[in-house]
Amino acid sequence: MSSKQPQRRRGSASPASAARDQNARQAPPPTTPASQTPARGSQRQSSTASARAQSDQSRRAQRVIAAHQAKRRRQMSIIGGAVGAAVVLVLVLVYFNRDDSGGTANEPVTVPASVGANADLIKNGNTLGNADAPVTVIEWGDYQCPACGQFNRSTKQRLIDDYVSTGQVKFEYRDLPFLDNNASGSESDDSATAAYCAGEQDRFWDYHDTLFNNQIGENQGAFATKRLTAMATELGLDVNAFESCMDSDAAQDAVAAMEDEAESQQVRSTPTFIINGTVVVGGNYTDIDAAIKTALGQ
Repeated sequence: MSSKQPQRRRGSASPASAARDQNARQAPPPTTPASQTPARGSQRQSSTASARAQSDQSRRAQRVIAAHQAKRRRQMSIIGGAVGAAVVLVLVLVYFNRDDSGGTANEPVTVPASVGANADLIKNGNTLGNADAPVTVIEWGDYQCPACGQFNRSTKQRLIDDYVSTGQVKFEYRDLPFLDNNASGSESDDSATAAYCAGEQDRFWDYHDTLFNNQIGENQGAFATKRLTAMATELGLDVNAFESCMDSDAAQDAVAAMEDEAESQQVRSTPTFIINGTVVVGGNYTDIDAAIKTALGQ
């Protein structure tokens, strides 16, 4: 019996050759040398260091700018304080070095014709007329107030003739020296104190009228100490007693008490008249007359 050996087909590879081909196809790719591989970690470290350097530079620049601004603010504060102090110093020097010997303070004092008039009327300090009169008219005034001066020179005598001399009205003057509250002078307070001191010698109304007759603007020297003393001299007052009174706490306290009373009654302007409780603002005689007639029941 014979057997046949298997024959290889034409064109087919031997097992060994096929194995070699398969191994060749599965071989790993060539390895790149380490020297040719990109250094990614080094690049990241370099980028981080650069960012930190830029951040540090930015912070240093901000600190420099902030320090410069703070220095500038300190300089401006120092300059502003120095300027403010200089202004205050100038104002203080001007006030305390005023020359009462010149300007308005040298204007001659004139005594009005009303001084000595109404001699038959009852006078008691700053009140004029019968104490038991049914109507009381209170005028709140400031000796520097132009409208108060106008009322005193032009209208007061009519009020006296119509009502005070007939016993129907008691007229009273009270001080509200407010026109120098926000000024560098003190002529409202000083003139009110002078009128009070004249009243201590029973000459309140004569001095009162003289003050209003010698108005020359507000805090312009019309009621400087020199002129206030000259008015006392012209009226024949005891000047030594007058000057002592002007310096006394009693006189200044009396004026301050009247000003406090005006504030408690909410009197805000001059002249303001209170007629048996009715308030009339301004020196219009028609309004004053109407309020008096109402108080009298007419």
